[in-house]
Amino acid sequence: MRIRKQFPDGIIAFVADHGEAQDIPYILAAYVQGSGVPYDPVLQIEFALPVAPMEPKASLLLALADAIQHGRYPFVDLSLSLNGQPLAEIKETFRHGGAIHRSDIRGLCQEETITFPASRLQAGKNTLTIRLTPHRKPRSSSTGAPYIAVMFDALRLEAR
Repeated sequence: MRIRKQFPDGIIAFVADHGEAQDIPYILAAYVQGSGVPYDPVLQIEFALPVAPMEPKASLLLALADAIQHGRYPFVDLSLSLNGQPLAEIKETFRHGGAIHRSDIRGLCQEETITFPASRLQAGKNTLTIRLTPHRKPRSSSTGAPYIAVMFDALRLEAR
């Protein structure tokens, strides 16, 4: 719930010239506030490229330590966009492994690689957006626990 206080309008992270982002929360969690209003954060990662990639293909690796959605849905789905255009819908890939509520000590390593035309990347500013896709309408929890969440291990974008 501290993430909501830090990022009330969603999470925006900036990748420096050396290619590593700073201060990105490693958990993206949606939950219902005490007032019944859902907090459904969006992770936006902004980065700049000095030139457009020369290769025809680029890839994005998403490695998750955990994913959880309360209810009868065993999977967490994600929606990704690049520079405002849809990039991928990841469905029925990421599942709960126990790390989110067990203090990160045990988890189910899960990876998904998305390959896309490198022409989607441009010289200058680019924005990768990651959004949680709930299977049902959120409901409040007496503990304040998220109704859907993912814990990132790594995000890696490669293009030449």
